[in-house]
Amino acid sequence: MRRQVVLLFPVFLAIALLLNAPHLGGFLITDDLPMLYRTSPLSGAGFWDCWKVWGNGFWRPLNCVMFFVLQRIAGFNALPFDVLAVVIHAIVATLTVVVGTRVLRLAMAPAVLAGVLMVVHVGAFHPLSQLNAACDSTFAAGLLLFVLGCHALRESPTRLAIAQWVGGLTICALSKELVVLLPVYFLLWTGTWRWKALSPRQRMAGAVTLAVSGAYFIALLLGQFLAENSYSGEQRVLLNPVSFGRQVADYLFSVGVPYIHVVEAPFGAISLSHNTLWGIRGLIAIGVLVFAWKSWQGAIPRQQTILAVSLVLPLLPPSLLADPPQSRYLYSALPFFCLLLADVVHRARRRSPLLGRWAFGGVCVLGVVYAMGFYASPTVDATRQTERAVEAFIHDAKGYSKDWIDGTMISIYAHPHPGQGESRWVYSQLLFELFIPEKDVTVVLDHIVPETSAAYAFDSNVLRLRPIPPGSHL
Repeated sequence: MRRQVVLLFPVFLAIALLLNAPHLGGFLITDDLPMLYRTSPLSGAGFWDCWKVWGNGFWRPLNCVMFFVLQRIAGFNALPFDVLAVVIHAIVATLTVVVGTRVLRLAMAPAVLAGVLMVVHVGAFHPLSQLNAACDSTFAAGLLLFVLGCHALRESPTRLAIAQWVGGLTICALSKELVVLLPVYFLLWTGTWRWKALSPRQRMAGAVTLAVSGAYFIALLLGQFLAENSYSGEQRVLLNPVSFGRQVADYLFSVGVPYIHVVEAPFGAISLSHNTLWGIRGLIAIGVLVFAWKSWQGAIPRQQTILAVSLVLPLLPPSLLADPPQSRYLYSALPFFCLLLADVVHRARRRSPLLGRWAFGGVCVLGVVYAMGFYASPTVDATRQTERAVEAFIHDAKGYSKDWIDGTMISIYAHPHPGQGESRWVYSQLLFELFIPEKDVTVVLDHIVPETSAAYAFDSNVLRLRPIPPGSHL
C-alpha cells in the first residue's frame, strides 16, 4: 500500500499541472508583489529578514523563505513560483490519501477518490495562482502530517511517529497563525479527551503542542496590538455573534459549493438573493445542530464527527473577520471535506454494493464539476486576464521609462490591477519598484486615491501610503 500511495504523487502532480496549465508562467500580481519586495535584493533583504514579523503583525517565515530562494534562482519569472505551488498542492492531495488509508482505515478506492477530489477542487485555485497564499497549502500539508503523527503516537509511539508529529507541528508553526488550533486537533486525533488516558509519550507531545500553540497565540495578540497595519487596528474583527455565525455558514456552504457568494467566485455568474442566502444559512445551522445532537447520541460514527469538527475548525478564525468570505481561507478545510465524502462512500459500499456505486459516482460527478471551474470559471479567467494586463502594462512602462526623470510623479489612468483605493496604489508603486528599479518615481492615482500627489508618499517599510509631513514636497 505504501508503494501505491507514493506512486499517486506524480499522478496528482500531473492532474494539477493539467488543470493549472493556462495559468503557469503568467505574471506575478496583487499580494505576491509585497512579498516579492520584502524578500528582494532591491529592498536590501537578507535571509534572516525572512524570519521577522510582518507589518500586519503576522509571522509566516516559510512563505518568505520560499520567495527568497526562488528569487535568487529565477528572478521575477513566475513559472517557478507557479510550479512550486502546484507541487505543494499535489503533496497535500497525497497526504490526504495517506490519512484516509492509515488513520481512517478506508479502502484504497475511496481514499484515492478523496485525493483526486482534493487535487481537482477549484477551491485550491487561489493558493495555486499566488504563491503568497501558499501559506494555506503548506499549513494544510503540515496539519495532515501532524494528524498522521498523532494517530501513530496512539497506535505505537515510534521514532517515525514522533518525526511525523514534530514535522507537522514545525511546518504549521512556520506557515500560519492557525497553529493555535493544533491542541484541539491533537485531542481529536489521539482518540481521547482525557489527559490521564494518554501515555507518557503522548502527554509530552500534547504538552509541547500546547506550549507552542499558546506561545504563538500570545505573540499573535501582541503582534496585532503593536503592528502598524494590524487587523485589529483597522477594525476588521467581528464581535457580533450573529455576524460570526453567518460567516461560518457561508464558509461551510462554500466548501462544498465553491463560492456562489464569496469574494473570489469561480462560479461568480450565479447570484443568490438576500432571502435565499439567509435560507441556506438557516438550513446549514439546522444541519449542524442535528449533526451535533446525533453525534452526542452516538448515532453518527465517531470518525465522521472527528472529520466534521476538523473541517470546521480552520474556518472559525477567518469567520471573525469583518471582510466578506474569501476563497483562500477554505484551503485548510478541503482535505477533511474530501475525506468526509470518501468515508461516506466507504460506508455505503460496505452496506450495499449498489449504494456504494451510486455514492462513488455522485462524488465523481462533483469532482468533474470542480475541475471544470479551472477552465469555465469567470474568476479564474479574470485572474489570467489581470496577469496579461499587468504584464503588458509593465512592458509599455519600460518603453516609456527612458524619458522619466528621477524624483518625478507618474500619473496612471489605465490601471491594470483589481482592488480599490490604497491597495491599487501600492500595487502600482511596487510594480515600478520591482520591474523598473533604475527609475526613482512615485505613482499618482488621484482618480482612485484622492490627492495622492499632495498628501501621501510610498513607505517601503510597511508597504502602504503614509502622510507627508507639512512643508515637505515630492
